[in-house]
Amino acid sequence: MKLIESSPLRGPTGEITLESRIRGTLAHGLQWYSEMNAQEYATERLGRVLGREYVLIRNAELPAMQAPLPMVLIGPQGVFCIIASPLKGSFRAKAEDWKTLSGGSLLGPGPQMQALALSLSDRLLRFFQSNGVPLPEVEPVLLFTDPHTHVDTARPVVRIVLADGISHFASNLQRMQPIMDEEDIEHLSGLLVHPPQAALLPGPATPLPEAPPTGPKSRPIPPPIDDDPFRFETAPGLHRQRRIMGMTFGQWVVIGVMLVLEIVVVVTFASFVLSTTP
Repeated sequence: MKLIESSPLRGPTGEITLESRIRGTLAHGLQWYSEMNAQEYATERLGRVLGREYVLIRNAELPAMQAPLPMVLIGPQGVFCIIASPLKGSFRAKAEDWKTLSGGSLLGPGPQMQALALSLSDRLLRFFQSNGVPLPEVEPVLLFTDPHTHVDTARPVVRIVLADGISHFASNLQRMQPIMDEEDIEHLSGLLVHPPQAALLPGPATPLPEAPPTGPKSRPIPPPIDDDPFRFETAPGLHRQRRIMGMTFGQWVVIGVMLVLEIVVVVTFASFVLSTTP
């Protein structure tokens, strides 16, 4: 499997330095580092099964989107928009509904992971279609990397893969009917890694002729939010974090902790110098 990393916060070998970790946390929230580790785990498991005909692109940024696409897998069987999540706990996915479970009892709505996956895959599909690619669908995938996470499913609207099922998911992909050749895969990968500047222009995508859905199941495509097919908004059921002077509360907490640690280091060093001075 070919891996293309688009995040500027990873080094040449994929490492994340302390400075990059702080920058990523400030830019994307406290959960960012654990999500990047989840991507590494998912990549390693997928790479054990999938061959060089598959391309995995991580953290690609499309024009006018406020957040990168976590993982996009492109192969002979199509395009899969994957969210590798370190989320822990027990959940239930029934149709479009997503709820947290505890002791077999529902605790109410949790983070609306299905809505987020659908939103990202829909925007990716419209991006490809607006660039002349008659792709019938982009399948959303929720992939959980914590081995203790459990999801009860009842006809969920996205494909859900648990930690112990990643290899099985990859094997199943290879048995699906191919719809693209090597040239198609290379073309789509190039569009995603180097988006054409024309995609920056506002306006709806050019309507394409309807194509039959492919893959193990079909899903409803959410309607466009407005005339700009690439404007990223919070998915239904998700709430934006409250911001103070452009940053979230969690980001201010990180800055506060860093300042306290810096003060402690300075005070400790000064005390040491004073205690050793004759």
